[in-house]
Amino acid sequence: MKQTILLLGLVPSISKTHSVRTQFLGLLLFFGISSSTFAASISYTGASGGNWNVASNWGGGVLPGSLDDVTINGKTVVIQSGDAITINRLLVQTSATTAGILNITGGSLIINQTTGTASNDACFLMGGTINNSAGTVSITNAITSATGSGLRLGASAGAFKASSTFNNTGSGTLSVSTPTSGNGYPCIMLNQNDAGYYPTFTIGGTITFTPNSGAATMAIDCGSTIGAIINGTGTLTAGTSENPVKYSFVRSNTGNSAAYLITIETGVTINYYGSSACIQVSTAGTTADKSATIINKGIINLGGTVRWPIYISSNNTLSACTFENQGTITANGAFSTGISGVIYIVGAGISNFTNSGNLNFNTTADQTTECSVVAVNASTVNATITNSGTINVGSSKDLTNAIVLGDSKSTFTNTGTINIASGKIKGITGTGKAAFNNNTGAVINTSKTDEAGAFDSNTIALTNNGTINYNFTTLNAIVEIVNEEKIVTPIKNAIVSNANGELTVLSFSGKVITTKKVIVGESISLPSGVYIILLTSEKKSSVQKIII
Repeated sequence: MKQTILLLGLVPSISKTHSVRTQFLGLLLFFGISSSTFAASISYTGASGGNWNVASNWGGGVLPGSLDDVTINGKTVVIQSGDAITINRLLVQTSATTAGILNITGGSLIINQTTGTASNDACFLMGGTINNSAGTVSITNAITSATGSGLRLGASAGAFKASSTFNNTGSGTLSVSTPTSGNGYPCIMLNQNDAGYYPTFTIGGTITFTPNSGAATMAIDCGSTIGAIINGTGTLTAGTSENPVKYSFVRSNTGNSAAYLITIETGVTINYYGSSACIQVSTAGTTADKSATIINKGIINLGGTVRWPIYISSNNTLSACTFENQGTITANGAFSTGISGVIYIVGAGISNFTNSGNLNFNTTADQTTECSVVAVNASTVNATITNSGTINVGSSKDLTNAIVLGDSKSTFTNTGTINIASGKIKGITGTGKAAFNNNTGAVINTSKTDEAGAFDSNTIALTNNGTINYNFTTLNAIVEIVNEEKIVTPIKNAIVSNANGELTVLSFSGKVITTKKVIVGESISLPSGVYIILLTSEKKSSVQKIII
């Protein structure tokens, strides 16, 4: 029905304008043809705060249909319980004085883009905001060979500037799909570049991403020079052990155009089970100030058969790719065969990894022995690695190397704590040795019996001004703090025992309020005293006394 149709010989064709659409509505109904059969561009013209499902609020006095492109320009519109809306494309933007806002307090909104320009995004926020607190929102970019995203948070459209924001909170449900897109086009694109205004995706409710099946695609991509934000108190999940995904989850990728930044804020949890990179930071630029950066302050849980769940790739020798972990990253799973790393650094450019949070690598018995918690791919990589937090390497697998650096182009500086229950620290043969600096106050606990076993002296230049404890075992036990012979609260913890049988609590996740009460979830040092520690693990079960 999209071809030209003649009506009573009065006009040559039906135009895609509001006035003509309204003018011939009666004729269309007379012939039994739905008005939504014809695609139109329709704008909201009613009072701010009005209901979507009222025809008089729209240009031409007709409700948008399933083939229509809809614009909300500087007005606030409400979709409420009982509303069931289906359109082709949605644009929410700023006007000269006000931001456009769509509040979804119930009902459903389906955006199923099947017509239009291939580069169009199915839902485009240009300084606009969508608040979905209790509705169901489904966004699909189904244009064949599409080069647009499902949801784009871009620059303001009008003179009035505002952050492009999608807030999915409460019981809101959001699904975004790009099933037919070309390689590299994401479900969500965050690329607003208005100075001082940050594209923001707030996580809550239920969120599902379905990129196309190509390995080069991703769920969320960043192209913002100002700095994109993923925040909220929800969880994003990609894949399961039964159904792992092939796509990357969050990417910041730049060339010569700009420097990009995205921050995953405290409160956000990402669960990734797949065969690609959960986090990808990359640049192929050849000029200065074109860096790519991802900062994690949340919780990232990694599993699957991926070789490099955190992938840092720079081919720019003038600016850097940077990944900063200020939160918690935990890697579990049988990572694929071949040399791999939880933090994997490649490319001939400048790459940085900084850990001020917690990085946990829980090895499994069926994974490759060539997997490391940090791995620099080659001697050509300029890698700077800094740890002021805690890095833990488990002991279920007898790893060859716990940390792999490059040659003289690689530097690892430790001012925090590194616990290695399996594997050594080594470099890659090249020009000179990689530098490993264990600074004052830093601690390394290693299962190796001496320096020769813990560090490869042929490839690592060790400078130690801190503490290195050799020959310890990590029990990863359930710790029960007992006072006056009464169990208080079981607490999951990490206990190490050195060669002399002395025990150390590496990290304590509870706070002692009294001698008989523990509140789990707060981090604080234990007060001085004598406690009985019950150690239980697959290897050992015993009762020990520890003096703190």
